[in-house]
Amino acid sequence: MKMLVHSIVGLTLTVMTQAAAAEAPAQPRKNSSIEITTTKDASGNAKMTFRVIPEGNMVINDEGPWRLDLVKSEGLSLAKTKFERSDFDFKFPGWQFASTSAPASAAGEIEYRATVFVCTKDKAQCFRDVHKGTTKWSLAAAKK
Repeated sequence: MKMLVHSIVGLTLTVMTQAAAAEAPAQPRKNSSIEITTTKDASGNAKMTFRVIPEGNMVINDEGPWRLDLVKSEGLSLAKTKFERSDFDFKFPGWQFASTSAPASAAGEIEYRATVFVCTKDKAQCFRDVHKGTTKWSLAAAKK
């Protein structure tokens, strides 16, 4: 009798675990997006922009602790890899920076994590969005 109870309990737990796994939470909705571009300046350095684009009826909230971390910047020599709110150009809106010298290669990857803040136009609701990913950059197709 004890073996039967253990089997039933084990079966129930297995079914509950599988059901819970099937109901994984949905990813939170992003209220902004990031547009990343690479250009080449007159001296051959790579110039990168991380532009924040609010979605729908959202606007940039300049009160949040904005941050951009470049986790990996393959092929680029950068003066800094951590950018704060004070580095954010609210008129652009986004971060803009250039490599300290011409890149060693014509292409590479950059891994980033950006924390941005947007609100509804009436500022009734504000949101913190975290964007992270890896993007390829190339100077071969970049414009001067």
